[in-house]
Amino acid sequence: MTTHNADLDDFIWPERDQPDDETRAVIALLAYIGGGLSEGPQALAEAAAKDAGVPVLLALAMLHRHTGSGSSSDHFWDVQRVIGSNRQHYTLVPPS
Repeated sequence: MTTHNADLDDFIWPERDQPDDETRAVIALLAYIGGGLSEGPQALAEAAAKDAGVPVLLALAMLHRHTGSGSSSDHFWDVQRVIGSNRQHYTLVPPS
């Protein structure tokens, strides 16, 4: 017989351990960028949105919000334009 130990917080805040939409979108973006998906921002946002169960516009907003060179703690990835094409390639920013 299995038992489940629950505390009072589980009944008061059952969603407390569930990440919000922005967090799920960022986690999905980190996974796709880390995995090398480089089809451009729209394709990246669409894949992450589908995976995270969030709207594409939210994933696109998170993609833009967290893009940068790493000078800010909010920057998780950077983007470079691919030479000889109009494509963009995202790479993870190493932790500082």
